[in-house]
Amino acid sequence: MKVKKSDLKFTKSVIKDTSIRGGVGSRIFAISYADAAEVRLYGFGVRLPDALPLDAVGELAAHSRDKPNPCLKLDNGDILYGCECHWDIEEWWKQFLMGRKVVDASIVVDRALVRGMVKEPGKNAKIQ
Repeated sequence: MKVKKSDLKFTKSVIKDTSIRGGVGSRIFAISYADAAEVRLYGFGVRLPDALPLDAVGELAAHSRDKPNPCLKLDNGDILYGCECHWDIEEWWKQFLMGRKVVDASIVVDRALVRGMVKEPGKNAKIQ
């Protein structure tokens, strides 16, 4: 298949518009997981300068320890990194939600679950 110059211009403009995802200081939302019925929401917050995700957990985080990652500070004070969640700018939230049920999630509990410090997921899980 031959690629036309006009296709490249369109692709370039789409990438430019959607890859920025807000700079430092932008309002963001962060989620753990989403499917057709629900969204597990970590919360809303602010993007901080990129940082090494030393305390991040998960498969992607394991491969990102030596690479600066978007650092996100939620309104509740929790800090998480782009490599351990899905996130975007807050103004996209309503479009992203599309009528799905919102379930509260906690990065503190999810990290403890991965590290074996809790036995069951949930916002009120007891961390051992």
